[in-house]
Amino acid sequence: MKPLKGACIIGQSGGPTAVINASALGAIQTALQCEPVTRVLGAANGIEGVLKERLFDMAQEDPEELELLKYTPASALGSCRYKLADPAVDDTDYKRILEIFKKYDVRYFFYNGGNDSMDTIKKLAEYAARQHIDSGVIFRTKSGRPLDRANIFHDMKRLCDAAHVEQSKVFPHNLRHLFARAFYSVEKNLPHLADVLGHSSIETTRIYVAASSRQYERMLDKMKLIT
Repeated sequence: MKPLKGACIIGQSGGPTAVINASALGAIQTALQCEPVTRVLGAANGIEGVLKERLFDMAQEDPEELELLKYTPASALGSCRYKLADPAVDDTDYKRILEIFKKYDVRYFFYNGGNDSMDTIKKLAEYAARQHIDSGVIFRTKSGRPLDRANIFHDMKRLCDAAHVEQSKVFPHNLRHLFARAFYSVEKNLPHLADVLGHSSIETTRIYVAASSRQYERMLDKMKLIT
């Protein structure tokens, strides 16, 4: 299947976190350099910006200003907590979104947020499928095949050999744990991390940042309570 050619829309949703703008920057910069993407649009206040046709042409923004998003708090494009209704009950919003997509020839939609954002994407994708709208793969291998977990696993194993690390210790899910630990070491905010990771229970998030016994020993040594 050939890559879909057309515009893309990038939006932000839900509670702002320390990384939501950095994620948006990565998507914007990559899309601007992607040959199949003809135009990169930012939606003001998430899905509400799409519904109200409030879209920014990201190619017109100063690249140096965009680079500052790495360290900018809150949501640069504006966030929202708008929930789409069940299309079986009311499909007005869905029809309006597809109308905007067709008007701007949008073939890619990136929605950065938490659980509610994923719910919006799921509902929209299912509605589009029922309307027999074409879909395609975003990430591909050099041969053009869809990039999947096996491809990433293979590359990680190859890097293990180069780094002299046992292959049995490395899995793609390790990257998720690495991100969680790096985020928590800077932010020290478990609820925010749970939102970023999409966890419904904060107890699951605790597993990701649980310290080892050796780390606790080092903490106690720093306190110098025991001599």
